[in-house]
Amino acid sequence: MPIGEKESIRWVDNLVETTAALGEPSRCVHIGDREADIYELFCAANDVGTHFLVRMAASRLAKDGTTKTAAVMDKVKMKGLHRIEVRDRDGETSEAVLEIKYERMIVQTPLAKAQDYGPLTLTVIHAKERGVPKNRERIDWKLLTDLPVSSCQQAVEKLKWYALRWKIELFHKILKSGCKVEESRLRIAW
Repeated sequence: MPIGEKESIRWVDNLVETTAALGEPSRCVHIGDREADIYELFCAANDVGTHFLVRMAASRLAKDGTTKTAAVMDKVKMKGLHRIEVRDRDGETSEAVLEIKYERMIVQTPLAKAQDYGPLTLTVIHAKERGVPKNRERIDWKLLTDLPVSSCQQAVEKLKWYALRWKIELFHKILKSGCKVEESRLRIAW
């Protein structure tokens, strides 16, 4: 089904509209969850000269198209560790140790979209928690961005940006439910 006929077109439209409204597209980074893992969004960002950071919903075709991003990342050595404080379902805090990997690679166009789009050079960042935590899900984030990452510090920076997404979602929820601001009036780009 063409992107124009899907509800997910709103992600692409939002990226294009907010980039135009904010100016200086090269300074913008659009952040999204797995729902924003849309190849057309990546291409739209490239077309308007802006950036994106999204959580991957599925492994994508990589390199020459005979492998997937997950297979490439399985071969990448851990580049560092990052410690964070997390809360479980009961509000108790604990420390999580994340193994950090990142790799710049060619991500191929999905086969059904190959006539309309070309491959992109993107960075995959994988942060996986060591061990199995009690009373919460294990952290296992696979992020995709057009931004280069050449150090563990830069990868952690992108992870922190992605983590801020939840604060924006909470703010959005407060506006909608607590303040009764209509959704049509909300123009928040993540």
